[in-house]
Amino acid sequence: MQIYRDFRALASRRIDAQKTPKRISNKKAAIRRPSIHFRITLQGWESSTIGKWLDGKILRTRPDYRSETQMKIVEFDGVQHYSKPDVILRDVQNTANYEKLKYKVIRIPYFIQLTNNAVKELFGVTVEEPLFDIQYASLGASCGSPAYLCPAGLERMATDFLRFPEQYRVNLKALKNCDNDILTGASLLEAAYNRQKAESRK
Repeated sequence: MQIYRDFRALASRRIDAQKTPKRISNKKAAIRRPSIHFRITLQGWESSTIGKWLDGKILRTRPDYRSETQMKIVEFDGVQHYSKPDVILRDVQNTANYEKLKYKVIRIPYFIQLTNNAVKELFGVTVEEPLFDIQYASLGASCGSPAYLCPAGLERMATDFLRFPEQYRVNLKALKNCDNDILTGASLLEAAYNRQKAESRK
């Protein structure tokens, strides 16, 4: 439960998010996300270079937030983590390195609302107070839609949505309601999601 409380304290800071599209149309329900460039130390959480030896050299990557006492890392994945192949490759490499150092890595996609179910899936805790409403979609006919993602990013989005099927259904419906598959890429996401879902059942 402590990691979620610490995260809420971090996320509640009024920080301008950088390079992250609007999450939902309802401004009252929107969450302010910490900038990936913001540095802060709070209750044992920090944003600084790892600086540990790994495979014969010092690992100099800097995750968004890291707790040495809990051995956990929280990463906020904006749209560039789904639209740029080099960023996606770096994420895969960084996650593997963090896990080699025994960190638990929690990645939060820009299109996932922190609902009660999402918090349980991500942080492994049950929060009694009502959080974000599942009815609000994160995606629309904008730069964060599946249409603007690279092939690897589209597959990554589908993989992430498999963990949050309720949010997938809400977002797919919102994308289809835009009635512009060229700008939304709804059919691309649906095809990738259904394929991965079928493969996971084999």
